[in-house]
Amino acid sequence: MTGLKALILRITGIVFFMLTLSVSLLMIGRTVESFAFFVTSEDLGWSLFYVFTSFIFVTFFLFSLFSTGTSAIFAGSGGYVQSVWNCGVYSLVCVSLFTGLQFITGVTEGDVQIVTASEISIFILLLYNLIIFLCFRTEKDFMWKNIIPRDSNTKLCIKVYGLMILIIETGCFLYAHKLIDAGL
Repeated sequence: MTGLKALILRITGIVFFMLTLSVSLLMIGRTVESFAFFVTSEDLGWSLFYVFTSFIFVTFFLFSLFSTGTSAIFAGSGGYVQSVWNCGVYSLVCVSLFTGLQFITGVTEGDVQIVTASEISIFILLLYNLIIFLCFRTEKDFMWKNIIPRDSNTKLCIKVYGLMILIIETGCFLYAHKLIDAGL
């Protein structure tokens, strides 16, 4: 990795990491709302769907954080070339799936803000992944078609994802119960 590419990766990682953090409150709010709807609603199908879509949105958020964070910290060194790319692609797929499901089921007045943020995230992730691709395309450890987690660092990111999704989903579930008990 040349010095210029490493600098570009660090700057890109920092900028896009900050952009990803900007949707954190939306992500937590959506997850809490989905669990509150699940607990209070009598329509099991829609409430499960709502929880599923919030799970996809949390997945987008976490993989985006992993990709941009490791790009900012390691800048293509330490064996994090493939994991930066893989997590970026996983994140793009998840936010695209979330947005597509929102359009298929209909965007309600309450969903406008999160759908708009998701649409913006798709375009931002496309730009981010393009920059990552251009920086990594000549690296020997980089295979753009190989998004299956075969390298140890992508597997590590998936393990951390499993832990983080468990913590976020459990915390949001408990908080949703607190809100319901408080009558909010």
